[in-house]
Parts: sequence; C-alpha cells; structure tokens
Amino acid sequence: MTFSMIEEAFNRALKYSFVKKKLLCTFLMLVMVGLIFVFFHGIAPLASSWAKLALLLIPYFLSSAILLPAGIVLIRIYHSEIKGKKVVYRDIATKSLDLMMAASYLFLPLTLLFISLWIVLGIFALLQQTSGFGEVIATIFAFFPFLISFFIVVLIIFQFAVFFVATPLAAFLGLDKKPLLNAIVLRVKTSLFSNAFLAILSIIPLVMTIKILIGSYLMMGMTYELKGSMLQHIIELFFVMLPCAALLTPSVIFFFNFSAEAQTIVSKLHPDPQ
Repeated sequence: MTFSMIEEAFNRALKYSFVKKKLLCTFLMLVMVGLIFVFFHGIAPLASSWAKLALLLIPYFLSSAILLPAGIVLIRIYHSEIKGKKVVYRDIATKSLDLMMAASYLFLPLTLLFISLWIVLGIFALLQQTSGFGEVIATIFAFFPFLISFFIVVLIIFQFAVFFVATPLAAFLGLDKKPLLNAIVLRVKTSLFSNAFLAILSIIPLVMTIKILIGSYLMMGMTYELKGSMLQHIIELFFVMLPCAALLTPSVIFFFNFSAEAQTIVSKLHPDPQ
C-alpha cells in the first residue's frame, strides 16, 4: 500500500462524490435519516437524563436500517461508474432490493444490545435515587455504570467499523452469513492496521463537515433562539436539518466510495488464500 495508491483511490472516490443524480438520491435518504434524529432529539429535552441518553443514541442505531442498504446501492453504483459502465439507478436499486431488505435487519442485534445496556444503566440510576441501602449499593458498584457507558461507546465505534468493512463486502458478496462473516474476519485479521488507517481517511470529510455544522448550530443558538412549545422546537430542528442533510451528502457518498476503494486496496495487499 503506497501513498500514490491511496492518493489515487482518495481522489477517485472524491471525484465520484459529486454526481448530481447520486447527490439528489443520497440527500433524500439523509432527509429520512434526519427525520428520525429530529423526532427523538426534539422530545429529548423533556426527558430525564437516563431517558435522554436513549433518545439521543437510539436514532444512531435506527438510522443504520436506512444507511446500510443505501450504502450497498451507492457502492454498486460507484463500481459501475469507475468501470465506465452505463449507470441506471433504477435497475441497480431493483436488483439490490432483496439485499437491501435483508441488510436493514443487520444492525438489529446491536440495537437490542444497546437497549439492554441502557436498561441496566437505568437500574443503577434508580438505585442511586433510592435512599438507604440503594445509595450504598450504587456507590460501591459505581464502576458498573462506567463499564456500561464504556461498552456503549465501543458499540458505536464497532457499528461504524461494520459500516466500513461490511458494506462493500455485502455489496459484492451478498448477505449469505457464512461467506460474509468469513470475508470480514479474514479482512480484519490479515490487515488490521491498513483497515484502521483507511477507515480514518474515509471519515475525515464527514467529521470535518459535522464539526462545522455543530459549530454553526451553536453559533446560531447564541444569537437566534426560538422559545416555544416542543412542537415548535421539532419544526425548528426539521428546517435546520434540511441544509445539514444537503451539506453532509457529499461526505456520506465519499465514505461509501472510499470504503469500496479500501476493500480493493486491502484485497490486493492480502489476497484471499482460497
């Protein structure tokens, strides 16, 4: 893996991140994802700190049911683009429909695992508010909530890693569990450093865009703040979400494009021995 190889892959993935039709389709997909975040984040201020954790993080897991199938289609489109083939979006989406439906359930176990960890965390929060023996137990076993919070963070990072590694493999191999799992294990086991390095490169535009959007939103809040009902707050979030989705669109496309490039690079570095 040379610098020129990475530079070529990066530039090619970036170039095909600004195809008009693909931008429009991805923007509509991100609006659907944004609606999930708007709803949960809109009602979060009314919840307790424990419930607020779920309302802020559950959208991240639920949106995977949209992002992963969309990523599979985007990678297949990208594969056709770089091969110089005629790209018919409707045909690619139709041929990928069964795979997209199956992929939408792939993150269900991770979502259920997060909910389980959140419930256990809530038990400790309840113990902390119970006078007497409950407070003593909560104090002695304070490391449990810390470990649960740690595992939730690890779960989020793991979900991103699955996006980066599994999406291109699923796009090319399908979701047959045994071949897909073997391919994922082989790729991670044989080239952990390469995967980690390429994964970091893939999210640079996304992270930079998100940081700029968060900074812009915080700056807006200093001078322009709507004080009204919860419904008004949700509507405000909806209209702020639309430009955010538009600005995130190229970096999301780039992420999936580069994940496909990374799969090609890693497969050349470590060919399947079979």
